[in-house]
Amino acid sequence: MREQNLVEILRSYDIQTRVVECFLAIEFTELTQYPFKRESLDSSLESRKLTKQEHDKELAFLQEYEMLGESANDVVSQALYAHSRERDTNNALVLELLIQMYKKITKIEQFLLKDSRILLPLQQQGGIVALGHGVICCGEEYFVSDRIYYARFCLPNVSWRTISVFARAITNTILRITHIHSHDNSALDSYIVSKEMEQLRQKRIGND
Repeated sequence: MREQNLVEILRSYDIQTRVVECFLAIEFTELTQYPFKRESLDSSLESRKLTKQEHDKELAFLQEYEMLGESANDVVSQALYAHSRERDTNNALVLELLIQMYKKITKIEQFLLKDSRILLPLQQQGGIVALGHGVICCGEEYFVSDRIYYARFCLPNVSWRTISVFARAITNTILRITHIHSHDNSALDSYIVSKEMEQLRQKRIGND
């Protein structure tokens, strides 16, 4: 689906954002309700809105979401945030070198430790074909409109960490992100901006 078509679809849902084409893997599973508070899950269990199995499953996704958020909330995440706003060329270069060193060390560490972190199995796998600020667009009809999903994916600009989100399907191919950690949201925004700049460079080259 072309970017312009996606923008028009999103505008029909009152979502104002640009979108960029990409090809990324995504894993996801459908949930019964948003498990953002342990208290609300426990209350739903007591009132029998959730079964014990549903309660335990959705609590596990909430715990994983929080775990992944904590693991990404580190010094390098702060460095990435600072790097995107650094005006001094020398400081920006030092930050860039430190970030690249951290990425390499992390890859070596994960290889040596075989990445002991075990993530929860999700129901389905698919492909992201476009991203916007707060939206994930997939290439096939994976979703049921208005249903809630927990999803995981990685971005090329922060490939060493897994981004997890809660989202609601607005169509059978588009998720609207409702909950994402702030540092992951910054990484998503940075990726979209970098893709836009890449597209602009390609257009300039094509016009030369």
